[in-house]
Amino acid sequence: MERSILWTLVCSLALAPLAAAFPEIGIPDTPIDGNDHYIVGFHKDPFLKPGQTYNGERILAVDHELIYIIVEVRNFPLFDARARSDDNVRYLQLDDPMYGHLNFVPNDPGYSNAGHYGTKKVGGEAAWDRTRGSTSIKVAMIDSGVYAAHEDLAGGRLLAGWDFVNNDATPNDESGCSYHGSHTTGTAGATINNAKGIAGMSQHTILPIKGLGYSAPYCTASDSQLANSLRFARDQGAHISSNSWGGGPVSTVINDAIQYAHDGGVIHVAAAGNSGPCTNCVGEPWKSKASISIIVASTTSTDTQSSFSSEGNEIDVSAPGSSIYSLGGGVSTYQTLSGTSMATPLVAGTVGLLKALNPTWTFSDVDNRLKTTAVDLGPAGWDTDFGFGRINADAATAGGTPPPAACGDGLDNDGDGLTDYPADPGCTSSADTDEFNSTGCTGPANNCFSTATAMAAGGQTITQSTTGATLETGEPRPCASIGGTVWFTWTPSASGTATFETAGSNFDTALAVYTGSTLTGLTNLNCNDDISGSDLDSRIVRTVTAGTTYRIQAGGYNGATGSTLVMRVIAPAACTGPTGNCFSTAVAITAVPYTNSKSTTGATLETGEPRPCGSIGGTVWYTYTPSSSGTKITDTVGSAYDTVLAVYTGSTLTGLTLVGCNDDISGADLDSRVTWTATAGVTYRIQAGGYNGATGSLVFHES
Repeated sequence: MERSILWTLVCSLALAPLAAAFPEIGIPDTPIDGNDHYIVGFHKDPFLKPGQTYNGERILAVDHELIYIIVEVRNFPLFDARARSDDNVRYLQLDDPMYGHLNFVPNDPGYSNAGHYGTKKVGGEAAWDRTRGSTSIKVAMIDSGVYAAHEDLAGGRLLAGWDFVNNDATPNDESGCSYHGSHTTGTAGATINNAKGIAGMSQHTILPIKGLGYSAPYCTASDSQLANSLRFARDQGAHISSNSWGGGPVSTVINDAIQYAHDGGVIHVAAAGNSGPCTNCVGEPWKSKASISIIVASTTSTDTQSSFSSEGNEIDVSAPGSSIYSLGGGVSTYQTLSGTSMATPLVAGTVGLLKALNPTWTFSDVDNRLKTTAVDLGPAGWDTDFGFGRINADAATAGGTPPPAACGDGLDNDGDGLTDYPADPGCTSSADTDEFNSTGCTGPANNCFSTATAMAAGGQTITQSTTGATLETGEPRPCASIGGTVWFTWTPSASGTATFETAGSNFDTALAVYTGSTLTGLTNLNCNDDISGSDLDSRIVRTVTAGTTYRIQAGGYNGATGSTLVMRVIAPAACTGPTGNCFSTAVAITAVPYTNSKSTTGATLETGEPRPCGSIGGTVWYTYTPSSSGTKITDTVGSAYDTVLAVYTGSTLTGLTLVGCNDDISGADLDSRVTWTATAGVTYRIQAGGYNGATGSLVFHES
């Protein structure tokens, strides 16, 4: 674990003779949470003994050769102040129990391959001592597909995905694309320590999306295929998208899809392009959407710029991309490829590690951590070749949110652009109210998580002042540097789509919705700053489940407060269309063969309802829990309009995983049919609707 020097105090002129014989004083400016043992180094041996006290704190150990003592510190601010006043103190540092450790080295045989230098170069082994990733983090690999049967993707982390080239649920990679998607998928997430192949950067869940396919002589994609791929990533709940593709002119539809996914919490990692050597040549669409993407240049094994790497003002960071060893197109096939395409998944995997350690971190949090911990290459500071430098997974994963500022230090310790509020209880005023309040809840009655105001199950509007509201220590800040917060709880009596909003407030609000029972154990579901560019109120529309308690955090942008916060929850509306129109009112299939004929007139889509193929709309829902495993056939043969079918697993509308989808059985047959493999005891959700939202006389069959 690397340790950072927090500040350095240079010896005054009065100590010049002493400083000439001894190094400069170095004392940390900020207390370090989680350990109360500190090392105090001296210019001259004070000849202290264990058991004695130094500046009011007990001495645990003494080293007369290296001239230091170890002290058990109970009151750091007081001890820090006294140490600063002792001219004999040379340095003060945390006795870090994690400073030295043995780095994890995987047993994968390909890890010793010369082309597997990337993870080692970026400090992967040290990062793996902290986390190897989490299956709760989902990474969408938008590429040429994946060789799903590869030995190094076994273990259940590979989801079904979707193929937008062939419009089916089997996103298979292909030789015409050099098994490009399999290679990038392996770099980001191949199974680690399984005594096979290579070691992927992160052990996340993999969502393969085939957006590109071989069309001689290139591996290409249409605008709509890539836009659909990006939309699908958000709709399937991806946290990260890895994009080793680019090119072409500005595409409005793709840019809209990038924004749509970003607004849904997807962190985009994208390749800069392979046009080098060149100047200002980062490829579209990422050039246009650089502010919400992490754009990656390529480096070599010796930290030089790869000859092919594009460069430009949009480059954020760089990573190894020259001669990278990863997966190929066979069960046990591996290959070496080069490109910014190969650098991108290494960064995506590193983002996977960061999200595993910090699930509530947003794009801005991750982007900032990668940039501020990167190894500077090329000219000092940011440059167009390497961005902020080559990523450093070790440094990026070391430590969490910076501790609160010391009283009156005037520094921006958390990187939010503001001078931090002093966390020391002795500090009583500050212009920056967005920082942690360590003195307790002194603002409005619901200022604390533990004193949240309960809202009616059927929805409610509450108007109150947030003047004096602060953040608690450990309170999450998922977007908009939210601060000045108050809390609400809401447990709906019905499932469906609900609206959370602050419309009518008299200040710039920010809003977040969570599940969880403790402040530090919350799961962020959604966060919103502004309804639109001109509307500074906040609004979240999402699917809710009856009986689940939702925690609502309402605050201000950058900690703003106001005299009028209008907190409104609009409960799910009753389903007014045909039976089964809502996900929560799905028709249960109790036995097969099963036939259900009905009119879908009046059926609509719920907010957040997936639309996997055929621009499905006018939907009704069925549930089916088969008693035996095997092949199942779902169809709409005999319906009087152009239908679309989809089969999923999952328990919530926004948490579904696609099993299969079909628009037309054939070019002339506008009925739909999905043939799929079922597992006994698993509940499947079946969505029947019309192409482009058509409705009519539906005939539904399950067998």
